Amino acid sequence: MIEAKQSGSDPFAAIEAVMPWDTFAASVTEAQTLARPADFDFLHHIGESYATLRRYAPQFLGVLKLRAAPAAKGVLDAIDMLRGMNSDSARKVPADAPTAFIKD
Repeated sequence: MIEAKQSGSDPFAAIEAVMPWDTFAASVTEAQTLARPADFDFLHHIGESYATLRRYAPQFLGVLKLRAAPAAKGVLDAIDMLRGMNSDSARKVPADAPTAFIKD
């Protein structure tokens, strides 16, 4: 499309030279679905998909190596606590779990 714009060519023909129109239309629809506003609340999806998240989180956290700036130490401490809870099969979050990083 950029080349078509620069050369004054037909942009629709440029698209169809690369892929069928139906494929292009489907990809636009998919992109619109995937695009999220900056203030999108991911916690809503976590709540709806808790069972799936809980199922895969132990394996994910088991292989994920995280590093962060000192300001994110509380988040890393919380993740380490989750790793420990997963390895101990603990279900109750300890009262002293790091929470200072959680926004009100």
